Amino acid sequence: MKSRTENSFFNKLEQIKSLAREEARKGNLKPSNYPFIKELICLLNYSLASEIVCIHRYKKHYYTALALGEPIIAHEFLKHAKEKQTHADKLADRIAQLGGTPEYELLTIKKTAHTEYMAADGGLEEMLIENLVAERIAVAIYQELIDFVANRDPVTRRILEDILAVEEDHVKDMHDFLDKNKYMAHLKSIN
Repeated sequence: MKSRTENSFFNKLEQIKSLAREEARKGNLKPSNYPFIKELICLLNYSLASEIVCIHRYKKHYYTALALGEPIIAHEFLKHAKEKQTHADKLADRIAQLGGTPEYELLTIKKTAHTEYMAADGGLEEMLIENLVAERIAVAIYQELIDFVANRDPVTRRILEDILAVEEDHVKDMHDFLDKNKYMAHLKSIN
């Protein structure tokens, strides 16, 4: 005898099979949730643009911090740039998997990115603040995207949740470096 849960699962499975057959017979090449997928691809491209902007900002700040004689913070900026590149690659992969085209056109990136490229030539503290602001924006945007996706696309949701976890670490890192006492303690611990 099947349990209530098993019956529910098998009923759902039959619905899935039936819908797949119906869509195939109609010749529909796009999934029935295409409007959602189309909007999701657009939103993922905005996040991709933001990650690309952040890569460039962190790389600029890496070299600037090195020139200022701050190798510890410089290497943290470089680490963040590499993590942002990983995020960008994950987003581009998912966009392609969903049938979209990852956007790499520079003018479009500048227009659609959630964050700005700020060279922050005013010094180390300005760079840290600009990165902290960008990371806080990223955290808020990824939280919104996760809510938007909800249970409609668990694969994308999982990717976004993984990226969000790293973004939250970036916020903490920038905040800690801005807290001079923690930064000084960090310097002492590595010497």
